[in-house]
Amino acid sequence: MNKSLYLLLAIILSAFFVISCSSPVNNGYDLKKENRSAATTKTKLTEFYKLLSDEKYEECLNYFSSTLLSYPGAEALKTGLKSRNKTNGLTVQHEILYQTKRNDQNIGDLIVFHTKCFTLEGTYHFENIAFLDDENNFKIEIYEYSNLPYVSLEKANDTASQINIFLTEIYRLINKNKFDDILPIIDTEVITRLGLEKIKIGFEKEAAKIRGITNFEVENISSEMLENIPVVIMTINAINPNGNYKNEITLSCRSEGYKFAFIKAVKDNLLDAIKDESSDVNYDIQKELKVFYNNLSDKNYKSILNSIDKLVFTEVDENTIKTSFINRNEHYGVPQEHEIRNYEEHNISGRKAYDIQLIVNNKNGIMSSESLTFILSSKGEIKLYAYKYSEYN
Repeated sequence: MNKSLYLLLAIILSAFFVISCSSPVNNGYDLKKENRSAATTKTKLTEFYKLLSDEKYEECLNYFSSTLLSYPGAEALKTGLKSRNKTNGLTVQHEILYQTKRNDQNIGDLIVFHTKCFTLEGTYHFENIAFLDDENNFKIEIYEYSNLPYVSLEKANDTASQINIFLTEIYRLINKNKFDDILPIIDTEVITRLGLEKIKIGFEKEAAKIRGITNFEVENISSEMLENIPVVIMTINAINPNGNYKNEITLSCRSEGYKFAFIKAVKDNLLDAIKDESSDVNYDIQKELKVFYNNLSDKNYKSILNSIDKLVFTEVDENTIKTSFINRNEHYGVPQEHEIRNYEEHNISGRKAYDIQLIVNNKNGIMSSESLTFILSSKGEIKLYAYKYSEYN
């Protein structure tokens, strides 16, 4: 599949802050209290979705924390909720994909839900909602929605998460070495495009390298759109008696759940490629990366906008993009230094593209996990195509 255009920015409502909490979970809570809290927030979640579907925006405001009601404010919240319904449709059913509890020293105890919301028309999207536990007075402190599923390493390596359960099943079936057993969980569109025989040959070739998996750990995870289908792409360190093997597994996110799309071996030298200054292209990518973070640190948003590929502006207007960069700097603080964690070259609609994943230290003391995609224009110019960020866990 060729990668299609996905939004430049991870923030859908530019007025909403992404407040991910990376502090360790406090394990000293009373279990009964924790169970009651989870039940209460699930009820509030259902109530909130019902009011949102009925377009009762004033009543929806009662579910937000005083912090969000102060900034961005009630009117901005109502505008965002109306935009959510207009863009994604009215929710008639929701599914909780993942639930966890986190403690943040500055915010407090948060109960976090990753949900999938369905419309009457059969469309679906994903949401990230966190309730602040303020003496059992639960209020929404974080609210985000996107066409892409919300992912994290914590979630991917949690044996209770759907992603981890599905990965466990994939490796179990690989170990069995029977293609017919794994066929039911393969995405049907992949089968249609590539043909059953080609998939079988490719699967058996890759599976032969790693059969006998006893354990695995997801080392990197991201979500994006592939030809208008949301997918999750993971780099996984799988262990069998012969050693460790790194694989890249892609899951498509269908309405009925995850489907197995691709598996391939990961080359060990991808990250080294961008550090090799003997390559003119890679040297230019490093240069563009440095210019981007210098402009972001200097709040030179005009220069950043000028560096963006024109194709992006067919999907997102300049003001929305600029506002999101401003919000990023206000919350995290301007970037001070960054470390490249992963680098990959691929093609987008026949054009050479370069994905870079980084960990960034910011002025406000918050570390962020960020990814940029640069793309070559028809004139051979390097342009910014995508930029995503979230708090580093």
